[in-house]
Amino acid sequence: MVATRTRKNSSLLFENIPRNFIRSSKEVAVRLWSMEERTAYISSRIAIHSSCDFAIETDGDLPDCTPSEMWEKPTTWAIKKKGGVRAFKVYETEAHALEALATMDKVYEIEVRQGERTRCENYCPVSQYCQQYRDYLSTKGEAK
Repeated sequence: MVATRTRKNSSLLFENIPRNFIRSSKEVAVRLWSMEERTAYISSRIAIHSSCDFAIETDGDLPDCTPSEMWEKPTTWAIKKKGGVRAFKVYETEAHALEALATMDKVYEIEVRQGERTRCENYCPVSQYCQQYRDYLSTKGEAK
């Protein structure tokens, strides 16, 4: 059973699921991992945590997280009508957005949608100590 929730952080508390929430759930088939897949995954995670513990004990650098581990969303450029809310089209590069805007009416504009690292910003308990995250914030012009 999969339970859906709103986009607001921590909006779903599993202890007190309201009656009307049943309409927001769905049964989904999930393939179970084989014993080999489970063992390989757990072993790799233990190795990562062990290397982190070693790095902390020896004042070394922690390994960097991958974009998927940080739930990274890239910066995008949206073309929308001036004063509008919804995007007409979203581009992954500024150059492509400018090129497309040049062929459109003057009623359209480009909105920059800044990328983010959702897990780091909202869920990681050690992000304030993480050099990788501090470097990321410094390139965005922020400090944490």
